[in-house]
Amino acid sequence: EWTQALLLMDGLDERQFNGFLDSLRAASPAYEGLKAIVTPTNRKWTVTRLMEDLLKERSAMEASSLQTTQTMSPSDRALMDRLDGWFDTHFEEILADLQDMVRVPSVAVYDEAPPYGEDCLKALKTMLDLGERYGLQGENHEDRYGSLLYGGDGTGDPGQEIAVWCHLDVVPPGDGWQLTEPFVPRRVGNWLIGRGADDNKGPAVGVLHVLRALRELGIQLRHPVRFFFGTDEEQGMGDVQYHAKHARQSALQIIADCGFPVCYGEKGVLTFSLVTRERIPHVRTACAGRADNIIPNLAVMELAEIELALPLPDHLPETVEALRLDDTVRLTAHGRSGHSAFPEGSLNAISELLSALKSICPEPVFTFLADAAQGFDGSALGLNGSDEVSGSTTCVPVGLKCLEDGRLSVRFNSRTCISADQEALRKHLSELCAEHGFTLEDVEQKPSSYFPPEHPAVAALTEACNAVTGLSLKPYVMAGGTYAKYLERALGFGFGGLMGEAREADSKIFAPGHGGCHMPDEGLYLPAYRQALTVFSMGLLAADRVLD
Repeated sequence: EWTQALLLMDGLDERQFNGFLDSLRAASPAYEGLKAIVTPTNRKWTVTRLMEDLLKERSAMEASSLQTTQTMSPSDRALMDRLDGWFDTHFEEILADLQDMVRVPSVAVYDEAPPYGEDCLKALKTMLDLGERYGLQGENHEDRYGSLLYGGDGTGDPGQEIAVWCHLDVVPPGDGWQLTEPFVPRRVGNWLIGRGADDNKGPAVGVLHVLRALRELGIQLRHPVRFFFGTDEEQGMGDVQYHAKHARQSALQIIADCGFPVCYGEKGVLTFSLVTRERIPHVRTACAGRADNIIPNLAVMELAEIELALPLPDHLPETVEALRLDDTVRLTAHGRSGHSAFPEGSLNAISELLSALKSICPEPVFTFLADAAQGFDGSALGLNGSDEVSGSTTCVPVGLKCLEDGRLSVRFNSRTCISADQEALRKHLSELCAEHGFTLEDVEQKPSSYFPPEHPAVAALTEACNAVTGLSLKPYVMAGGTYAKYLERALGFGFGGLMGEAREADSKIFAPGHGGCHMPDEGLYLPAYRQALTVFSMGLLAADRVLD
């Protein structure tokens, strides 16, 4: 038997809907029951299922959110109440838009037009269509990225705008999904599961609806806000580099692709391949890795012409299987996937495979590769370093393949501390390769980024986040790489990092190595996502006030 009232709305146009909400807020006594709007997702649900879903979301948020701190002014409190009411009412609609975005398999590709492939262009156009439907002014920037404008008429100086950046491309789906197919979004309990739900389509759709809420509630800002959404973040960041080269940059650029509160610095990225100078006759095939920012959970190699006896399977690591074929031995290593910027907690299948290979064929070339692939700090390659601002450099293998000419290639991704000299590290690696019979190939460098932590926007955003959540979070520096690397006056703010304990308690539905961004069964924790909408809105308003 239900003890909560339910207010269900359908068929209202925007004017009628906003007028009804205003009347509801002014009512006495205040309505404290549940509210929902009919969406394509919940239209066929029973009332019982809808009530259960709404109650789960409310209980999770109430259990995990601390009371708002007393530092929030009465006017901000009133603004937050209005925004909360709007987000509560439209939450199912927001999730419906997000599920539509997740269904687009927008992995960037470079061997087809337009710049990053048809699927990325479809995601871009889908977001533009949504924005224009909600009254925002859209622009397609040469099929590379799009933008939606709130405030102003689009003819003003971009240098007076606040920019918000997200991306709609995703990492390759990979294998091992258990709870759904990668591009078939599915809600399981308090989670929305699908590739890109967390990184970064969830935040992108969230920013869209933050701007929509501000517009429909009539909340004005001093600066126009331009929401950019790219389609090449996960691989080359060619979209934002094009923007940085050809467009005037904004007064403040907020990257909604990290955790709350404020990320004011990012490590550099140094990605490279160590390739044997000579053909390796023992290795017939080798394969691992899908992208430079994913720690692989599977690595396979077939060996032939081995003079040494293969150790029995129980002499190999538990993560490695050996299978004798007609004239080869196939080694298959299993691990736990993760983001290469945050390797702790993952298990690198390439490292496991190379360790086994070293025990089978203790030749110098295999010993060098196996040692280089162990651990996270890159010390075997001489890359280890640290500084007070950003911490320690990390380095992990992310790719393995046998080239057509028989040479073996192992690709590494290093997140270098902010003070590191990448050119000096590149020179060192080249000399090290020459010493050990390798060549250094396919080197890619991405700069570090740093935003002055004393800038008033850092304090404004941080205080807004803590006021909404009741937490005491502090600004930080991270190893992850975002658009901030190529933009001026850029910092990170949201959408992650909230409700950690509740999220952890609700993560039992995932197998080990599943549920995170870049992992199989990537999941978005909906109670934290709902809270993030309010945090981001209040942060945006706070940043707007402190800008000149």
